[in-house]
Parts: sequence; structure tokens; C-alpha cells
Amino acid sequence: MKNNFFIPFKGKYYECGVGTKKKKILVIGASFYCPFINGNDDCKKCTDINLKDSSPYDKECKIYKSKGKTLHNEPTYSIEDETIAYKRFATSISKFVGTDDYEKIWSHLSFTNYVQFILPVEEGEKYRETKESDLSPRDFNAFLDVVTELKPDIVIVWGCVVNTPIKNNKYLIDKKELIKTDGYVCHLSIPNIKHKICIINPYHPSSIRFWYNNLKTFQDHLLEQLML
Repeated sequence: MKNNFFIPFKGKYYECGVGTKKKKILVIGASFYCPFINGNDDCKKCTDINLKDSSPYDKECKIYKSKGKTLHNEPTYSIEDETIAYKRFATSISKFVGTDDYEKIWSHLSFTNYVQFILPVEEGEKYRETKESDLSPRDFNAFLDVVTELKPDIVIVWGCVVNTPIKNNKYLIDKKELIKTDGYVCHLSIPNIKHKICIINPYHPSSIRFWYNNLKTFQDHLLEQLML
């Protein structure tokens, strides 16, 4: 993997898959954030939306360094932190994994975010919406690298904005399926991967109203793909 700054979280049972068909599932979120930029020049450079490169601060971020952490391992830290969005998602697929235990559910999955640098947020905030201007071609190349490395059967893409490049590219093989499923499902044929990759695009689990209003639709699509 050459283009991705963030190293994906890979559960210890990821290769065992999910369901009776043992489908490997990669989860793609949107972005990671830094709430500490005000008055800190290093944080401002690390989260510069024009440079889009946090790598110089990977091992030098004072906040992470003081905790013995590195920026590139944020996907794993995000799973370990057990924030509400990650818990909400885990609960939504618990019946497919066969357990309600958060750690056990994620142990069967892999995870990373699409945007490959740390985004800045406003003072007093922890998160913000990912914008189209935050994205770059590198992010899609990183996505391809991650998929090529992990070879998932199913990629679950959370929410909007980052879903656009994933569902609109030269590797898409069934645009009609997107129309048929109201944008939920499509497939990619990626070089060096023998099987086609199923993309399922539910709402982001942090968007409470949209998530729960459309949860059954997502679960139905996931069940169908797990049984193929």
C-alpha cells in the first residue's frame, strides 16, 4: 500500500469473514479530525486543507506522541475508542456476525477512512462534515491500494461525499444496479483482484435520523450480498 497514509484496522478474524459464505467486509468512513489547531502552528500545518498531508507529523504530533501513539494508526484507535457511531454501526450488523459484543463484531471487520490526512475543526468542536474540497485523487488511489491489499468481498461506505468517487470511476461495472437499488449497491472490477467488489453505501451512522430511518434498507442489501 503506497498511497494511503492511514494503516487500516484489520480485525484478527477478518480473513474468516462474516456469514455462512464467509464474506470479508471492509468499512470505509469519511475523515479523522484534529480539534487542537488554534494557536498551534504544527497542528495548522498538519491539517492544512491545501497541502492535505499529515505525514510529516505522524510521529511528531505532541498530542499523540505524549500517549505513545502515531497518526497513521488512527483507524485502530477509532475502533478502540468505541464512540457512538462505531457502536451504532456494530449493533446494526450484529445479527450477521452472530454476536452483540462490540469487540467481537469489529474483530471480523477491517476499517479505515477515505480522506488521507487529518482534517481541522472549529474551536470547541470535535467533528465536522467532510467536504468535497477535502478530497483529492490521492484518496481514491489510497482506496484502491487498501482494497487490493485486503481483498474484501464487500466494502461498506458510510455516508455522502466520499461515496461519489467510489461509485463513479472506470472500475464500476454495473451502473444499472445503482439505479435499481437507489444508490445503495454497485460493483467494482479492480485489477489484481479476481472477484468483483460489492459496494454498499448506507447513511453515515453519526447521522441519527437518516441512519435509523433507512437502517432496514441497508440491512436487507447487506443480507442479500452476504448470501451470494
